Amino acid sequence: MREKWEREDYREATIQKGIEACNGTFHRSKMEHPYFIRFNDDGEAYVVPALLARYVRENVKYLLVRDSGKQALLKYVYDGGVYKLYAEDMFKGVIKGFVEEYDPELVKMRVITEAYQQIITDLQYIGQEELDACETLINFSNCLLRVDARGMTTVPHTPSIYSTIQIPCRWTGKPSPTPVFDRYLHTLTNGDKAVEQLLLEFIGACISNVKGWRMKKALFLVGAGDTGKSQLKSLVERLLGKGNFIGIDLKEIEARFGTGAIYGTRLAGSSDMSFLTVESLRTSMRCTSALSTPSASASSRSIWNTRGSAGTIGCWMPLTSSTWCSRTSTNSEILMAPISSFRTAGPGNRRAVSAAM
Repeated sequence: MREKWEREDYREATIQKGIEACNGTFHRSKMEHPYFIRFNDDGEAYVVPALLARYVRENVKYLLVRDSGKQALLKYVYDGGVYKLYAEDMFKGVIKGFVEEYDPELVKMRVITEAYQQIITDLQYIGQEELDACETLINFSNCLLRVDARGMTTVPHTPSIYSTIQIPCRWTGKPSPTPVFDRYLHTLTNGDKAVEQLLLEFIGACISNVKGWRMKKALFLVGAGDTGKSQLKSLVERLLGKGNFIGIDLKEIEARFGTGAIYGTRLAGSSDMSFLTVESLRTSMRCTSALSTPSASASSRSIWNTRGSAGTIGCWMPLTSSTWCSRTSTNSEILMAPISSFRTAGPGNRRAVSAAM
């Protein structure tokens, strides 16, 4: 490099003369651009779909999930430490973003669709059992928490762990007092320590990554109205975060396509359960059983086999005086937790508990 190039006046004058020599015509092919952009003889840019597909493979962490040709293809994209389920148009939006970043005028949906089709027909699928397979890991927003017999340790987020459920809370590892929740739980259970322990264990199971069917149990809170039963379900939902739970009645689970709604959640249940006989709970009990694998379906053309990962909780109002357990034909149990019949958790207290949660 010439020494006089270090002189600011010489450098600026040289650059200016170069710009003037272009006569307003700039050769984009000589400028930096992603390799899926090519130029014709006239210097006009265009996108090569096959190269765009390769660029996406190299720059996006994604999973194509399918067990057989009978099942719909599920697409997950890694974002923020977790694999998120993407619809077809969402995945195309990711592909389109690379073209838009270079030049929005080059976006043509025909090209985007062709690149998308090339990606989903790679035949590099993984099975559903590989998702959330490590049951000792809990995905928090700031880390992965490993819980095993040796204790609890944190692990950095990594796309090599196929986690699809993330708890929207930061793990600190430091216990903190919860006086409002403690009073609420004491009131809810009327001081029954056994029921308190049952509810805490159920909350822990929902937050964990342990498959719901391993417990082979569904929990129902039974008691008078206005005693705070639904507040417990609301608390667990807020801990789990949007998309990780679903409010659904047992009748809806038993209905056509009902199992598709609970797929990929950690909690499924209703704050106001309708009447249904135990004998009618065939699908619901199969979802909480390790002995059978129900077919989940979101539509008539998307069917897959899956065992439930979600816990089931419901709130009923019939009065009861003791914990009741019924074993069903699928070897699952329905646990009835009696809730205090005293209306001490009135509207004022419920608002305070809700605000504290």
